[in-house]
Amino acid sequence: EEHLLKSAGSPAADVVKVPHHGSRSSSSPKFVAAVQPRIAVLSVGKGNRYGHPASEVIRRYREQGAAIFRTDQGGAVTIRMSAAGMDAWQWSERKLERIRLTDMSSWRSVELANSKKLLLRTMGS
Repeated sequence: EEHLLKSAGSPAADVVKVPHHGSRSSSSPKFVAAVQPRIAVLSVGKGNRYGHPASEVIRRYREQGAAIFRTDQGGAVTIRMSAAGMDAWQWSERKLERIRLTDMSSWRSVELANSKKLLLRTMGS
């Protein structure tokens, strides 16, 4: 981080992959303030023995206005950038719901919700 701050001047970025799984020893206040990301992606294992990510690291990014995406909570992260802007979502948001044939009264609403998720994916969202 120090080297990047010295060599890059102001390393602003729309998206940052949070260093070292969000450990306390990464994402210094100076670094987060310089980068000012709109999206912070934390690649972290669920229930990891190190306790990553550190709550103070998440707080730093949130205070800069970044949306937080954590793989331990929502799975894989997809970011789409285009001339129109940037969209981001996690697998948990697009996961399809199972249609249960034992409850035919609700299959239509489940099918509609699933088709909307698939349509968004096909349309590039």
